[in-house]
Amino acid sequence: MARRTPKQTKVAKGIIQMHEGIWYALASHELTECCHCGLVHETEYKFQGRHIFWRAKIHRKATRAARKREGVTIVKSKPRS
Repeated sequence: MARRTPKQTKVAKGIIQMHEGIWYALASHELTECCHCGLVHETEYKFQGRHIFWRAKIHRKATRAARKREGVTIVKSKPRS
């Protein structure tokens, strides 16, 4: 049995906080924030006939703001030689 869809958590103007394993209603265009690292994606959906098309790209400005707000720091490892 599927879990009930929770009320969407808005963390900033126009950004929806996503949580692992939860179903969300489709909108034609929105910004979504990862529940762990604060990465914000700009997602778009389009419907053609019986098909749903989806694409996402990183929204860098909103990601910087979300990570600053949540105190998230990303450290990149040096490549191994």
